[in-house]
Amino acid sequence: MVQDGADNYLEMVQDGTDNYLEMVQVGTDNYLEMVQDGADNYLEMVQDGADNYLEMVQDGADNYLEMVQMDNYLKKVQDGADNYLEMVQDGADNYLEMVQDGIDNYFKMVQDGADNYLEMVQDGMDNYLEMVQDGADNYLEMVQDGADNYLEMVQMDNYLEMVQDGADNYLEMVQDGADNYLEMVQDGMDNYFKMVQDGADNYLEMVQDGMDNYLEMVQDGADNYLEMVQDGADNYLEMVQDGADNYLEMVQDGMDNYLEMVQDGMDNYLEMVQDGMDNYLEMVQDGMDN
Repeated sequence: MVQDGADNYLEMVQDGTDNYLEMVQVGTDNYLEMVQDGADNYLEMVQDGADNYLEMVQDGADNYLEMVQMDNYLKKVQDGADNYLEMVQDGADNYLEMVQDGIDNYFKMVQDGADNYLEMVQDGMDNYLEMVQDGADNYLEMVQDGADNYLEMVQMDNYLEMVQDGADNYLEMVQDGADNYLEMVQDGMDNYFKMVQDGADNYLEMVQDGMDNYLEMVQDGADNYLEMVQDGADNYLEMVQDGADNYLEMVQDGMDNYLEMVQDGMDNYLEMVQDGMDNYLEMVQDGMDN
């Protein structure tokens, strides 16, 4: 299917098994409303131009979507097993609202440009998200609910609000640039968070609630801020802050808590509370006015 010109509109329903749609919309004000219901659904989609809109529902098993948009809006629901979404949004004012519900959900996303927005919900087991936001004023709001949740994320000049709820939660995150912000909640068992913030005015607010929680954190630059709460048993935190005006406020509540901390630079601040049994703290501050 090809639509070329202005004010293109397509409303589409595919019902059954082995559904396939290859679609190109070229021009301005392109609109696509799509429903695929059944098994082995496939959609390959290109929207090229300004003010493109896609609203998509895939219901069933083995759903697949490969998508390229420029200056774009996408609202997407995948419901069932083995859901897959690979997405590229290129340009300014990119918007994606996404729900994946079921098992073995996969989402690979690239947003390139300014004012990128992503709102994402993954509900079920074995959820996977790989995400790149490149540009200015990027925003990500993310919920992963279930078991074996995985998130790998790269942002530049960024905001991330994240909730992982369940067992075996994993988050690997890089924020590169100025005014980086991360608000994170991990609730459950065997939670893992690896984070790098590189630039100025970095902010991280983190809560890990449960057992066997692990946090590895690097903040490199000026005016770095970290507020951290670990609540439960066998909590571990490894932290490096490198630069000027670094701030760390830390609470570990429970048993077998471990903290290894390095602050390197000037005007470093650390406020630390460990409450419980078998707590361990190793601390290095190197510089002036600590």
